[in-house]
Amino acid sequence: MTVLFADVVGSMDIAAAVGAERLRVIMAELVDRATAVVQRYGGTVDKFTGDGLMAVFGAPAALEDHAVRACLAALGIQQETVRLASEVDHRDGVDLRLRVGLNSGQVVAGEIGSGALGYTAVGEQVGMAQRMETVAPPGGVVLSESTARLVGGAAVLGDRELAHIKGSDQPVFANSCWAWRTGLARSGGPSRS
Repeated sequence: MTVLFADVVGSMDIAAAVGAERLRVIMAELVDRATAVVQRYGGTVDKFTGDGLMAVFGAPAALEDHAVRACLAALGIQQETVRLASEVDHRDGVDLRLRVGLNSGQVVAGEIGSGALGYTAVGEQVGMAQRMETVAPPGGVVLSESTARLVGGAAVLGDRELAHIKGSDQPVFANSCWAWRTGLARSGGPSRS
Protein backbone atom coordinates (compact mmCIF):
# COMPACT_ATOMS: atom_id res chain seq x y z
CA MET A 1 0.00 0.00 0.00
CA THR A 2 1.12 3.58 -0.60
CA VAL A 3 -0.01 6.45 1.60
CA LEU A 4 -0.16 10.06 0.39
CA PHE A 5 -0.23 13.13 2.63
CA ALA A 6 -0.86 16.62 1.22
CA ASP A 7 -0.79 19.76 3.32
CA VAL A 8 -1.24 23.47 2.57
CA VAL A 9 1.87 25.56 3.20
CA GLY A 10 1.26 28.52 5.52
CA SER A 11 -2.44 27.88 6.05
CA MET A 12 -2.48 30.08 9.16
CA ASP A 13 -1.08 33.00 7.15
CA ILE A 14 -3.66 32.43 4.43
CA ALA A 15 -6.42 32.35 7.05
CA ALA A 16 -5.19 35.62 8.53
CA ALA A 17 -5.12 37.24 5.08
CA VAL A 18 -8.50 36.08 3.75
CA GLY A 19 -10.59 35.24 6.82
CA ALA A 20 -12.08 31.97 8.00
CA GLU A 21 -15.02 31.81 5.59
CA ARG A 22 -12.93 32.49 2.48
CA LEU A 23 -10.35 29.95 3.69
CA ARG A 24 -13.15 27.39 4.01
CA VAL A 25 -14.18 28.06 0.40
CA ILE A 26 -10.58 27.75 -0.84
CA MET A 27 -10.02 24.54 1.12
CA ALA A 28 -13.30 23.03 -0.10
CA GLU A 29 -12.30 23.68 -3.71
CA LEU A 30 -8.79 22.31 -3.12
CA VAL A 31 -10.12 19.17 -1.42
CA ASP A 32 -12.67 18.61 -4.20
CA ARG A 33 -9.97 18.86 -6.86
CA ALA A 34 -7.51 16.68 -4.94
CA THR A 35 -10.19 14.06 -4.24
CA ALA A 36 -11.06 13.87 -7.94
CA VAL A 37 -7.39 13.25 -8.77
CA VAL A 38 -7.02 10.59 -6.06
CA GLN A 39 -10.12 8.79 -7.32
CA ARG A 40 -8.97 9.04 -10.95
CA TYR A 41 -5.93 6.94 -10.00
CA GLY A 42 -7.85 4.40 -7.92
CA GLY A 43 -7.02 5.81 -4.50
CA THR A 44 -9.25 6.45 -1.52
CA VAL A 45 -9.26 9.65 0.50
CA ASP A 46 -8.83 8.38 4.04
CA LYS A 47 -9.29 11.62 5.94
CA PHE A 48 -9.23 15.37 5.73
CA THR A 49 -6.96 17.27 8.06
CA GLY A 50 -7.56 20.91 8.85
CA ASP A 51 -5.45 21.99 5.90
CA GLY A 52 -4.85 18.87 3.83
CA LEU A 53 -5.69 15.24 3.29
CA MET A 54 -4.49 11.67 3.57
CA ALA A 55 -5.15 9.16 0.79
CA VAL A 56 -4.35 5.48 0.39
CA PHE A 57 -3.63 3.44 -2.72
CA GLY A 58 -3.99 -0.32 -2.45
CA ALA A 59 -6.78 -0.43 0.13
CA PRO A 60 -9.57 -1.21 0.50
CA ALA A 61 -9.07 -2.69 -3.00
CA ALA A 62 -5.64 -4.21 -3.66
CA LEU A 63 -3.65 -2.51 -6.42
CA GLU A 64 -0.44 -4.10 -7.66
CA ASP A 65 0.76 -0.71 -8.96
CA HIS A 66 -0.23 1.32 -5.88
CA ALA A 67 3.02 3.31 -5.77
CA VAL A 68 2.77 4.29 -9.44
CA ARG A 69 -0.84 5.39 -8.99
CA ALA A 70 0.00 7.37 -5.85
CA CYS A 71 2.90 9.12 -7.58
CA LEU A 72 0.72 10.05 -10.55
CA ALA A 73 -1.93 11.33 -8.15
CA ALA A 74 0.62 13.40 -6.21
CA LEU A 75 1.80 15.08 -9.41
CA GLY A 76 -1.82 15.59 -10.51
CA ILE A 77 -2.74 17.15 -7.18
CA GLN A 78 0.15 19.59 -7.54
CA GLN A 79 -1.03 20.50 -11.06
CA GLU A 80 -4.55 21.17 -9.77
CA THR A 81 -3.12 23.22 -6.91
CA VAL A 82 -1.17 25.39 -9.37
CA ARG A 83 -4.39 26.04 -11.31
CA LEU A 84 -6.34 26.91 -8.17
CA ALA A 85 -3.43 28.97 -6.81
CA SER A 86 -3.59 31.21 -9.87
CA GLU A 87 -7.27 31.90 -9.21
CA VAL A 88 -6.66 32.45 -5.48
CA ASP A 89 -3.72 34.77 -6.12
CA HIS A 90 -5.77 36.81 -8.61
CA ARG A 91 -8.76 37.13 -6.26
CA ASP A 92 -7.14 37.18 -2.83
CA GLY A 93 -3.47 38.02 -3.36
CA VAL A 94 -2.23 35.00 -1.38
CA ASP A 95 0.16 32.21 -2.33
CA LEU A 96 -1.50 28.78 -2.21
CA ARG A 97 0.96 25.88 -2.30
CA LEU A 98 1.00 22.27 -1.12
CA ARG A 99 3.59 19.86 0.13
CA VAL A 100 2.99 16.20 -0.77
CA GLY A 101 4.70 13.14 0.70
CA LEU A 102 4.41 9.44 -0.17
CA ASN A 103 5.48 6.24 1.55
CA SER A 104 4.91 2.60 0.66
CA GLY A 105 4.81 -0.38 2.97
CA GLN A 106 2.61 -2.57 5.10
CA VAL A 107 -0.13 -0.84 7.05
CA VAL A 108 -3.17 -1.98 8.96
CA ALA A 109 -6.33 -0.86 7.20
CA GLY A 110 -9.88 -1.38 8.37
CA GLU A 111 -12.64 -0.17 10.63
CA ILE A 112 -11.28 1.63 13.68
CA GLY A 113 -13.63 2.07 16.60
CA SER A 114 -17.35 2.24 16.19
CA GLY A 115 -19.73 4.81 14.84
CA ALA A 116 -18.63 7.57 12.50
CA LEU A 117 -14.87 6.98 12.82
CA GLY A 118 -14.93 4.38 10.06
CA TYR A 119 -12.30 2.95 7.76
CA THR A 120 -8.70 4.14 8.02
CA ALA A 121 -5.08 3.04 7.69
CA VAL A 122 -2.70 3.12 10.65
CA GLY A 123 0.86 2.16 11.42
CA GLU A 124 4.47 3.22 11.15
CA GLN A 125 4.30 3.47 7.35
CA VAL A 126 1.43 5.98 7.59
CA GLY A 127 3.54 8.10 9.92
CA MET A 128 6.47 7.93 7.49
CA ALA A 129 4.27 9.25 4.66
CA GLN A 130 3.34 12.20 6.86
CA ARG A 131 7.02 12.80 7.63
CA MET A 132 7.82 12.79 3.90
CA GLU A 133 5.23 15.53 3.43
CA THR A 134 6.90 17.68 6.10
CA VAL A 135 10.27 17.59 4.29
CA ALA A 136 8.80 18.31 0.84
CA PRO A 137 9.44 21.80 -0.49
CA PRO A 138 6.40 24.01 -1.14
CA GLY A 139 4.93 22.85 -4.44
CA GLY A 140 6.93 19.62 -4.28
CA VAL A 141 6.43 15.87 -3.97
CA VAL A 142 8.80 13.74 -1.86
CA LEU A 143 8.92 9.95 -1.96
CA SER A 144 10.30 7.66 0.70
CA GLU A 145 12.99 5.20 -0.33
CA SER A 146 10.42 2.38 -0.54
CA THR A 147 8.13 4.35 -2.87
CA ALA A 148 11.02 5.54 -5.05
CA ARG A 149 12.13 1.92 -5.45
CA LEU A 150 8.61 0.84 -6.49
CA VAL A 151 8.14 3.55 -9.15
CA GLY A 152 11.59 2.78 -10.55
CA GLY A 153 12.45 4.50 -13.79
CA ALA A 154 8.85 5.50 -14.53
CA ALA A 155 9.22 8.82 -12.70
CA VAL A 156 11.77 11.59 -13.02
CA LEU A 157 13.30 11.67 -9.54
CA GLY A 158 15.72 14.03 -7.90
CA ASP A 159 18.89 12.74 -6.30
CA ARG A 160 18.49 10.43 -3.34
CA GLU A 161 19.04 12.56 -0.25
CA LEU A 162 19.09 12.08 3.48
CA ALA A 163 16.14 13.75 5.19
CA HIS A 164 15.95 14.49 8.89
CA ILE A 165 12.46 13.68 10.08
CA LYS A 166 10.64 14.26 13.33
CA GLY A 167 10.66 11.28 15.68
CA SER A 168 13.82 9.67 14.29
CA ASP A 169 17.40 10.07 15.45
CA GLN A 170 18.63 8.78 12.10
CA PRO A 171 18.02 10.50 8.77
CA VAL A 172 16.11 8.55 6.11
CA PHE A 173 16.52 8.42 2.35
CA ALA A 174 14.06 10.40 0.22
CA ASN A 175 13.70 11.52 -3.39
CA SER A 176 11.86 14.44 -4.91
CA CYS A 177 9.52 13.40 -7.71
CA TRP A 178 9.59 15.94 -10.53
CA ALA A 179 7.53 14.42 -13.32
CA TRP A 180 6.29 11.29 -15.02
CA ARG A 181 8.31 10.00 -17.97
CA THR A 182 6.93 10.80 -21.44
CA GLY A 183 4.85 8.07 -23.03
CA LEU A 184 3.52 6.70 -19.76
CA ALA A 185 -0.03 7.16 -18.52
CA ARG A 186 -0.99 10.79 -18.00
CA SER A 187 -4.53 10.37 -16.71
CA GLY A 188 -7.00 7.68 -15.86
CA GLY A 189 -4.45 5.44 -14.20
CA PRO A 190 -1.45 3.48 -15.39
CA SER A 191 -1.57 2.02 -18.85
CA ARG A 192 -2.11 -1.67 -19.24
CA SER A 193 0.18 -3.59 -21.56
